[in-house]
Amino acid sequence: MPLASYVHSESIRSRTLWSVQYLRALAAVSVVLFHQLQDYPVFRLGRHGVDLFFVISGFIIFSITEYRNVAPKQFLLNRLTRIAPPYWIAILLAFGLASFHFQLYAASNSPLLLIKSLLFVPSYNVQGNIWPTLFLGWTLNYEIFFYIVFSASLFIPHSMRLVCLTGIFIIAIISGILMTPKGPILLTYTNPRLAEFLAGAWIGATHSTNLNRNQFIIYIFMCSIFILILAVMSIFSRELFFGAISIMILSSFLLLEKLNRVPKIAFIKLLGDASYAVYLFQQFAFDGVRAICLQVNALTGLHFQNHAAAHVLSVAAALVLGLAVFLIVERPLTRSIRRVLAGPVK
Repeated sequence: MPLASYVHSESIRSRTLWSVQYLRALAAVSVVLFHQLQDYPVFRLGRHGVDLFFVISGFIIFSITEYRNVAPKQFLLNRLTRIAPPYWIAILLAFGLASFHFQLYAASNSPLLLIKSLLFVPSYNVQGNIWPTLFLGWTLNYEIFFYIVFSASLFIPHSMRLVCLTGIFIIAIISGILMTPKGPILLTYTNPRLAEFLAGAWIGATHSTNLNRNQFIIYIFMCSIFILILAVMSIFSRELFFGAISIMILSSFLLLEKLNRVPKIAFIKLLGDASYAVYLFQQFAFDGVRAICLQVNALTGLHFQNHAAAHVLSVAAALVLGLAVFLIVERPLTRSIRRVLAGPVK
């Protein structure tokens, strides 16, 4: 998914929203649990952590630009600096493993798909899915498209920005419904799931209201409208029903934070910070644990890879690997790139 919502723990109006970090952690862990424990019905809901990521992404991107004059070029550069390097590392690692015939789920050794994946161009893989070299990157194709459209909206005066953004996405979604496109690019860029980014952006605009009695009612009313709209749109894409639930969850957590009812738990916030790395590198952890289990099987004949304990171990490995990648690779790399782009201090 993604990505989130793939925004690092950036300050929104000079402060970090702990509730958003908690929800990013929830979304990442949900997806990990789905991928490992989907044989158990309750964990199948975890696939919709992606919908929560998309809503959060729309919220954060609008919020961090609402009171700032950001040039479109700088906005895209900032987003690419944040998103691209860890993703490119994961893609190249997946391509390398696939090229040497190591088993990594749905990884491809196609050079053409690799180039398209690095450029965030939606494409079919050999299985006929719109998946890049690392299949988890399909969410980033949506994310980057949202960034591009949002960067274009930065040319528009602030007062009209969200209205124009809404018009663009409505036209795209309606076009997809009416024309039923076949190509991977149009299928992605007209997908009804784009409404989740848009709803998140509207939550970002609504969240800026204060909590006097009248504005409290407006906040609740607007959030309810967004929930209803996505619930109705789920006729065309059932994922949007879970987008509506994601809006309800996000707006509720934000409201609790406005009321100072959200505790500050450092580890969960750290997991939220690392959610992008957890999401991107989970499959490497899964297949690493699976390889170890196969070795254990060869020695003992226990068939450990199919045991519930192996799935739990895989979940733990994904979280540990994601945290390690975030702390050792992602965060230092992002800071270094941004220092280079900022140039020497004068």
